[in-house]
Amino acid sequence: RSGRRTQSLDVSMVEDVDGRGPGGGSHAASRNYSQFNVDQELQTFYKEISYWEEIEDQNQVVGKIRVAAFLPKYIKGLDAGNSAQDYDENSAVAVYDYKILMKSISESEAASI
Repeated sequence: RSGRRTQSLDVSMVEDVDGRGPGGGSHAASRNYSQFNVDQELQTFYKEISYWEEIEDQNQVVGKIRVAAFLPKYIKGLDAGNSAQDYDENSAVAVYDYKILMKSISESEAASI
């Protein structure tokens, strides 16, 4: 069977904390999101933690991002054979780590992309 499948998501940022390091060359942020999948009628939560540092002498920015996904407590109660009391809604069900490297390019390099 072929065809195109689409999904609808409703995402809301529920908390945002940002900070700059001494001298302004680094930045850290923590953001919490609530996500609702309309098709599955499933609400999930995730937290994003990011850290960025400017390397001036190399015209680069390096960074790390960690995203952790969480399920609400009622999901475990719906899972047959498991007790909701055994479920810790503060434990991530998935964790994703990313490393980022951004390099400054000239206008002519950008135009050739």
